[in-house]
Amino acid sequence: MTEVVGTVVGNQPPTFFYLPPGYVPFPKPWPETADDYWTGFQHGIYCWILQTYLRLKASGFACSLVEDLPSEGVIVCLGPTIARDFKPSPQQFLVSIKSDNVEQPYAQIHIVQNPLDPLCRRNATIWSPYFIPLWPQTGLIGRDPNRGDRFENAAFFGHTKREIAPQLLAPEWQSELNNIGVRWTIQPADLWNDYSNVDVFVGVRSFTKKPYFHKPFTKLLNAWRAGVPAILGQDSAFKLIRRSELDYLEVTTEKELFEAIQRLKQDKGLREAMVAHGAVRAQELNNEDIVRKWRILLEEFVPQAWSKWREAANYRERFLRLRSLNAIRLEAERSIVEGYAPWLRNRPFDLDEVKSETRLYLKEARRRFDKEWERYRLQFKRKRRK
Repeated sequence: MTEVVGTVVGNQPPTFFYLPPGYVPFPKPWPETADDYWTGFQHGIYCWILQTYLRLKASGFACSLVEDLPSEGVIVCLGPTIARDFKPSPQQFLVSIKSDNVEQPYAQIHIVQNPLDPLCRRNATIWSPYFIPLWPQTGLIGRDPNRGDRFENAAFFGHTKREIAPQLLAPEWQSELNNIGVRWTIQPADLWNDYSNVDVFVGVRSFTKKPYFHKPFTKLLNAWRAGVPAILGQDSAFKLIRRSELDYLEVTTEKELFEAIQRLKQDKGLREAMVAHGAVRAQELNNEDIVRKWRILLEEFVPQAWSKWREAANYRERFLRLRSLNAIRLEAERSIVEGYAPWLRNRPFDLDEVKSETRLYLKEARRRFDKEWERYRLQFKRKRRK
């Protein structure tokens, strides 16, 4: 590990934003300000690490962007960029951003982009989740006012492999919209900031009513700011901030989506009301608000937690022990969902050291997972006999 150190200023520990080379390669030069439109911000690590660094730096917060993991200080990182079995030293304090990814098990603080993330429902003294919204789209181009009352283009913005209901990629869907005079568009990735020709934004990840607890409400915020009415699915983050159908129209089936588009096409008054309402709602959260949330975390909470971590050896030992247990539990839960338990064959933890705690968890887990857990338990017994 390269020796990267900083200087404590007052009570403020040195703060680093860790952006390892090669994680998601993107050619330099990188933007010098976060307000510049740059397609690299479509990738989680650049949006969360680089953009946050640029905005905090511009606000006067002392921090550094580094490519090597620092040997001391506060390290803001994206969860998967730190090895899952990495345990911070007494001089290192990890602020790990979960984003759409799995959490880094031994990070002292986790950032989540949805306040309903499962991490927030676990013991906060163990996981220390902290909700901070994802940044809105940079360089956003709103709907062209010259389009007036036209309602011709429905568009989706996002990754087609994992963020859109597959029914909406079928030719039949395009044909169905063509029959009512609406063109269906999958916005190219390099134009995710451009709503100039969009008359309605469609953001439906699936028609399964899946809550997507790990996803943010950013798509809705972008539509509000762009002056475009939105039709959305069942994402929990959308529901959390929804007050009425003027925020967005909610659909659960392909038929409901078609009817919602048809309704907006026929009802100019509803479209205008949604756009006006969205412009007001968009003012509730801006970049300055998000900067403020970051600075409250890094200036008010983290210095105290960092001092405790450095000075209290007993606390560190207990913390790492609890995190080891929870890492075992998380791997078990994921293995059950996948239908098998590969972690039993190659586990990085010594189960004998946490024998009694593991037994307590197994007892509770059997109640939670019923038949699926029973299958896992039998696999566990056979493995211990060998």
